Amino acid sequence: MRLKLLLIDHDALTPALVAVALEPLECEVRAFREAREAAALLESESFDAAIIDMEMPGMSGLELAGRIRSSARNRSIPIVLMSNPVQGEAALREEYGGTDLGIHFYLAKPFTPERLYSIYYALRRAIGREKRHFPRVPLRLPVSCRADGQVFELFSLDLSLGGMCLTAGGDLNLPKTLELEFTLPRATEPIRCRAQVLRQGPADSLGVEFFAVSAEMQTMLQRQVDEALRTAAGA
Repeated sequence: MRLKLLLIDHDALTPALVAVALEPLECEVRAFREAREAAALLESESFDAAIIDMEMPGMSGLELAGRIRSSARNRSIPIVLMSNPVQGEAALREEYGGTDLGIHFYLAKPFTPERLYSIYYALRRAIGREKRHFPRVPLRLPVSCRADGQVFELFSLDLSLGGMCLTAGGDLNLPKTLELEFTLPRATEPIRCRAQVLRQGPADSLGVEFFAVSAEMQTMLQRQVDEALRTAAGA
């Protein structure tokens, strides 16, 4: 599962350290030195988690956390609140743990690589739990799957914002990472994305998780899932 991490810190050194540590662990780090720059992306770009420094000029870290929680696209992502050494993690947790900002984790600077890794893997677990709660809607579509230079024609069984269940119609030994192409109903342009195989089940079915999802693709998936849920509710 590749993560897209939003990192906001006015100190130029911290984003560089985080990127060096986490990018080899399937993590794309989008770093900003001003909270307003990050806030401008919240309705157009999807992130998996955010690490926010409390003390920044202009918009504060807490204000940005509030903007995340009120955004349509990123309101449910885990948030890590980062502080200076004077206000440690325990003090942050005590002060902000009961707020409606929904802070998941706390990180005090300067932090060790070990502490950063522990936060990162805790984020992965939290994101995995959240993605398992994505509503799935039945949807049968032809899906072109490219792997190791070969192309396979599969069919979807269902769809969610985080992935889909596919049926192979035969015994296929597919690698972990696939390139998918499919066209949603009433869409004029196909969706092209990469996906990771999470499980292979009975009847030649496999569950895949999307990653490196563009904002345009996320919007198309959201529209399709919302429409299917509305139709089911009115049936």
